[in-house]
Amino acid sequence: MAEVPTDVRQRLCRCPDQTKKGRRSNPPAFSFCARSAETLVDHNGRMRLNAGMKLLALLPAPFLFQTPGTSSAFNGTWLMDIPSSEGAAPESFLLDRNIFSRGDGASKLSVKADGRFHSIPGDGYVDAVAVTMLGSRKVRELDRYKGKLAYSVAYVVSADGSTLVRKVIDYSKPDGQPIPTTITYRRVGRTVHGASPLSGKWRSVGSTTTRAHLTETIKLDGTRFSSRGPGGSGYDATIGGPPVAMKGDAVNARAAVTMPNDRTIVVVMSQKEEATVRMTMTLLPDDRTIDVTAKRLNDGVDTRWTLRKQ
Repeated sequence: MAEVPTDVRQRLCRCPDQTKKGRRSNPPAFSFCARSAETLVDHNGRMRLNAGMKLLALLPAPFLFQTPGTSSAFNGTWLMDIPSSEGAAPESFLLDRNIFSRGDGASKLSVKADGRFHSIPGDGYVDAVAVTMLGSRKVRELDRYKGKLAYSVAYVVSADGSTLVRKVIDYSKPDGQPIPTTITYRRVGRTVHGASPLSGKWRSVGSTTTRAHLTETIKLDGTRFSSRGPGGSGYDATIGGPPVAMKGDAVNARAAVTMPNDRTIVVVMSQKEEATVRMTMTLLPDDRTIDVTAKRLNDGVDTRWTLRKQ
C-alpha cells in the first residue's frame, strides 16, 4: 500500500531478496511491495490467503466500510514517521573470493563480483545483477529488469569496519524519476575472517530519503479505496472485493482490501496468487495518526510504523 522507506521495506519485502527458492528477496529500495514477504527482507516459503481474510471478504457491506455520504478520517495525505518504525532484523552480506552474496536461506542472492551483469531468476522486480568492487571497503551493485536499470546500490564500510552506509537509487517507479535512500547499519557480531569488510551481519539504525518517498495519499469513498505513493505508484480497490493490480509494482503483484470496522483497514498483498504481507492500518482517536503493522506471512515477522496526517 504505502511506499515504505528502504530500511522498513527490506524488513518486509526484502526487495533485494525474495521468497521462493532462487528468487531475490526485496528490491533494494523503499517501495512497499507485494513481494514484501521476501526483502526488506527474506522469506522462506509463502502462505496463501488465510481463512480469516477470506471470511472478512464475505461479511455484509455494513461491516466493511463507512456509511455512504460520510467522509472518512482516513482521507488525506499522510507522511511516514521513520523514527517510529520497529522490527528490523539483521541483514547478511558476504563478499569473498570474488563472489557477492546477500540474504539468507531461500532468499539468498549470489553473483560474481566482476562488474558484469548476470541473469538471476526473475521475480518481477529484478532479473540481472552486476556487482563491482570499487576498493577494499566500497562495492557497487546495479540491478536491471527487462534491460532497464531498476536500482543502483552503493555499499561503503567505515575504516574501523563497524558501520555500513548503503545508498540506494530507485529508478523503477512509473514516472522513471530517481528516488534516493540512504540506510546506515551497525555491525552485529564478528567480521568474517579473510573476507571483505562488507561481509557479516548488519542491523539498520537509521535512514533518510525524500519527503515524497514517505508520502501517501489515501481516499476512501463508500466501498472504493485508493492509495497513491511516489512516482505514480498506487492502486484502486473495492472494499471486500477481489485483488487488484498495483501500479509501479510487479506485473503479478496484487492488493486486496477489507475494512473490519470504520477505523481499521486491512490490505493483503500477494504475488502469483500467494499472500506475502498483511498490512493493518488503525486510525487513532485523534484522527491524525495511523498505526501500521505489516506482517510477513511466511514467517510471522511484524514491522510497525506511524503515519501522520499532513
